[in-house]
Formats: sequence, C-alpha cells, structure tokens
Amino acid sequence: MHCVRAMTTGSIGTTPGEIGARADLEDGEDLGPLAEFGNVAFPTRRGRRNLWIVAAIGGRDVAALGAGFSAGDLTTMVQSVATESTIVYEFTSSLGAMRTKVAFPAEECATIRCTSSLLPARDVVVSWWPRDLYPIDAPEGTVHTVQRGLRGGIVFASAQAEQPSRSSTCKISPR
Repeated sequence: MHCVRAMTTGSIGTTPGEIGARADLEDGEDLGPLAEFGNVAFPTRRGRRNLWIVAAIGGRDVAALGAGFSAGDLTTMVQSVATESTIVYEFTSSLGAMRTKVAFPAEECATIRCTSSLLPARDVVVSWWPRDLYPIDAPEGTVHTVQRGLRGGIVFASAQAEQPSRSSTCKISPR
C-alpha cells in the first residue's frame, strides 16, 4: 500500500493518479456500508475504474482505499459475498479478474484489513502499481506510521473530529 499526502494550501501539487482517483470517487456508485465503529464508517463505492473503500469520520469522507487496480473501466458489476468474518468483492476489467477480501479483525476498533488478488486476462508485466490510499477531505491529523519499502502495508493515523473533545483513530492494513 502506498500513502499520498493530503493537499494543503501552499502544497507543491498533486499527482495524475490522485486526480484520477478523486474523479473516480466523485462519480462512484454507493454500494452501501461495510461497517461502523462509533463515528467511523466504511462505505464502499464502485467507480468507473475501481472499487473504493472509504473511511468516513462523523459523516465526512477522509480517506479512500482503492481495493484493486484496473487498466481501464470495470467490465462487470461488482459482486459481493459476505461470510461470517469477511466480505469478498469480485469484479473484472481489461486487465483481468480481481478479488478483494475485506475483514475487520478487531470487533470494536476501526481497523480494516484488505487483501486484493489479480488473475490477469493475459500475460502482463507489472512494472508499477498505483497508489491505493488517498486522502479526500481529511481534517487536521497526525500520520503515526506509513509504508516503508515494498513489504510494508500499513497506515496508522488519527484525526481530530469536528467537536474538539473527540478524536478518531483510523488504522488501515491492506494485506
């Protein structure tokens, strides 16, 4: 997982990937909530090019996790199957078939675990993978740790809620 910084006044700019992700999210179809933990919710959205898991604090979208990668538009509807401990999403694009397993390992904590797999439609060389975690409208907050190197896949951050007396912590671990 890769993490990109939130755009702030005076920032040096943004990436084409972030612009594309924001556009995909804005046009996305709401597929309903995955889970809620206090004032932290995880709705899902089907974009034109990706499935997104959004972290929302107090009804405000703060981050989005791309739950797969497509080289073009999604070519099938997103199918989901819920088991006792996970939700499995399946969808396809010109790149191939994607399967994403989502779990919430701690019963009363806003921790999400996301594992995505790809069955390519043909032989492909994957020389890079786009960033998959994007800030949306994040309030002031602190990133406590992020991915370092290729084997890391964790972001641990906290943000102040609208009410100064409350704060929320969001841990996203896509492995």
